[in-house]
Amino acid sequence: MEAMIILGILLLLAWAFVFYYFFWAKGKQSIFMRRENNGYVVATWGDDANPGSLAAPWRTIQHALEEIRPGERLMIREGTYNESLTFKKSGTGDKTVAVSAYQGEKVILDGRGLDWQYGLNLEFGVSYIRLENLVLKNFAGAGIALWGANNSLALEGVEIFDCGEALHIVSAENLQVGDSYFHNNAGGGLVVSPGPLDRAVFSNVRSSYNEGPGRADGFSVESGREILFDRCAADHNSGSGFKGQALDTTMAACVTRKNKYNGVKWHGEECRLVNCVVDGNGMAGIDLGSGGSYALTNNLVIKCGIPGGDYGLKIATGAGLLLDFHYDGVAPVENLVSGEARISLVNNIFAYNYGGVRFGSAAIIEREEHNIYWSREDAEITANQRSYSRNDLACGTWSKETGKGRHSFAGDPLFIDHERGDYRLARNSPAIDRGAEEGAPQADFSGNVRPQGKGFDIGPYEEAEGSILPPWAFITALPLYSSEVSTSLKFRVEWLAAGNGREAAGFNIQVKDGAGGNWQDWLADTGENGRLFVGIDGHTYYFRARAKDVLGNWGEWSEPVCIITPLDDQSDLIRYAGEWGFIKDENAYLETIHYAYSSNASASINFYGSAVAWIAGTGPDRGQAVVFVDGKSRTTVDLYSSVHRHRVTVFAVDLPEGAHTLRIETGGNKNTTSLGCRVDLDGIAIKN
Repeated sequence: MEAMIILGILLLLAWAFVFYYFFWAKGKQSIFMRRENNGYVVATWGDDANPGSLAAPWRTIQHALEEIRPGERLMIREGTYNESLTFKKSGTGDKTVAVSAYQGEKVILDGRGLDWQYGLNLEFGVSYIRLENLVLKNFAGAGIALWGANNSLALEGVEIFDCGEALHIVSAENLQVGDSYFHNNAGGGLVVSPGPLDRAVFSNVRSSYNEGPGRADGFSVESGREILFDRCAADHNSGSGFKGQALDTTMAACVTRKNKYNGVKWHGEECRLVNCVVDGNGMAGIDLGSGGSYALTNNLVIKCGIPGGDYGLKIATGAGLLLDFHYDGVAPVENLVSGEARISLVNNIFAYNYGGVRFGSAAIIEREEHNIYWSREDAEITANQRSYSRNDLACGTWSKETGKGRHSFAGDPLFIDHERGDYRLARNSPAIDRGAEEGAPQADFSGNVRPQGKGFDIGPYEEAEGSILPPWAFITALPLYSSEVSTSLKFRVEWLAAGNGREAAGFNIQVKDGAGGNWQDWLADTGENGRLFVGIDGHTYYFRARAKDVLGNWGEWSEPVCIITPLDDQSDLIRYAGEWGFIKDENAYLETIHYAYSSNASASINFYGSAVAWIAGTGPDRGQAVVFVDGKSRTTVDLYSSVHRHRVTVFAVDLPEGAHTLRIETGGNKNTTSLGCRVDLDGIAIKN
């Protein structure tokens, strides 16, 4: 028996060993072994001892970067990571290393308190990396730094702010940056220094509000070639919007607006601007240097140079020589090149700039045609040490003396509303269908196919017939209560028009009775700017206006403005209790007033609306009353004033739309200065 027990124990131990080794230990090993797939996960609640799976993620991003291999993806769960990161390993040509936020979650890399100044670093030569949907902030250096010879990189959906710089590139090639935002950094948004940056595409990237002790540019490229800025924006930077010396650079459908210095400052061969808007920059809108070739097609340069007394466009106005970068296959070689700047200007609009266009002595105008100039009457173009006025352009002097200017002219481009920044073409714009076909882009700034209508339009916008949007109208300030301006039911309504710098040819004024009423023509087509309206007491009237231009095109309706005609104190809807008197007063609303001296008088009204007000007279002998709304005391109103005033709004309150009760109770009270306790009721105004 004893032997049987011992044998049973041995068999049990053997079974336990087999279970542990073949099931538990093997199973545990399968859980914690390195995952043989292409996706790993980091989370703020993870552990670097984990396998990096979705269920058991790693804790730090840097640990993950040291673990992942070519062709693998790192997905970061939502949260803030206080880390500075360094890529030390590359992907390969067909196996890129990808790092991204996990499925639309927000991932923030925060450098606050870290010793290392840079956020996400790619060491020298690290290549084939893709970064997606990451936010970087609070790094004293650059949010992202490429430390040289980096190749085949992509950044998508990256936001960088509150850093020394956003993206700093020592040198790189084959770079793609898309749908990203660099803003509020102490230095520039994109900084390529010393470069080169070769073969790069920036698509839908905005760089704005970068400003510090120096000049922070939106996009700055010291050297490089084959760079495309597509639908990028540089605005409100303390330096220039786009600045550089790269070769073979294209800016297409870009906006550079309200930068402290230049909108575009570029030196280099084969620089092209197409469908760009250069708006409101402090110095020259576009400053192109000597020693380069430039083609500007279908651009708008507007409101530039006003703070700095500069031009809309200036070409080769500085030094005659410039460093030009060419390549021996390995490194850039610096050579001094000729100071000539060759320029082609076709289908551009230069409007409302401090100065017009200035061609320096080294500028060679290869083509200048189908441009509109409307900046400075006495000097739309400056060249050959003389200025050409609007009259010179109109009389053909510019064309005769230079052989340029075919189909160019001086004239108001007539935008929809340039004061509000709407630079699309109005229907009667002279830019419509008057552009050159040769060299014109096949789409406009907004992506519309060119041409629309009979021909190509001048400027970045293409319109089939021009936009039907004439001057807009608005009702000038009306008092909320008609009693403020009138003792009767008559009050004056006034309106004005603005937009495009043109007067309105007529107005359409509509009115509706109550918020739920229907709009009705009051004045269908009038040239007046105001008229008396006669209302009914106890009503709320809404007015709106629209204007038409000389072509008969009506604009949009203005925002409605309301005015309330109060109920008269004699209205049957007001219930008086206690001792009330009644007098006629030519200064009162509808020339009558109810008044009470006693301590037990009251006036109340049941109404439906969204606001109510008490209209009364005030004076040296007026007393006090308590106001109740829906049975609850709201305030005590003191009607005392040192002089007599008429039709004063002494109490008003906004209410939820619905049924309410207003009650005014006299108490025979007054302040110590008043000579009496009289309480007046001149009217009740109800908004409906």
